Amino acid sequence: MNFTISRKGALLVGCWLTALAAAAGLLLWLLGGICWGAGSFLLLSAAAFCFGELHRRGYWVRVTERELSIERGFFYRVLQRIPRRCVTGVNCFSSPLSRRLGVCAVLIHTTGLSTPVIGLSIADSERLRAALILEEAGE
Repeated sequence: MNFTISRKGALLVGCWLTALAAAAGLLLWLLGGICWGAGSFLLLSAAAFCFGELHRRGYWVRVTERELSIERGFFYRVLQRIPRRCVTGVNCFSSPLSRRLGVCAVLIHTTGLSTPVIGLSIADSERLRAALILEEAGE
């Protein structure tokens, strides 16, 4: 099974980063004036939504009979291959904004590490959880 980040998942990442852009814009407005604050907020907000789209395009999760493969990154690619027998748990988290968008964050626990997958649709996150945990338990 293959899973990718949805467009609404990219929007969620963009919204989170826009909140940080608002905080930076407020700080620059207080230190340098309204032009600096507004300009930095607009520039950082545009960059935030571009980053969300890059996050979506550069992230995939693949589950096979023997392993879980997670590849992420747009400019700098990282590939994790984890044997399925090492997966110890899967948690799904959602905020009010992510529930409204129909996406959630999944935290995959393995022996020795936890890996987040942010922006999967709720249906995909349940399918991923079922593929990793329920099949492993023999259900």
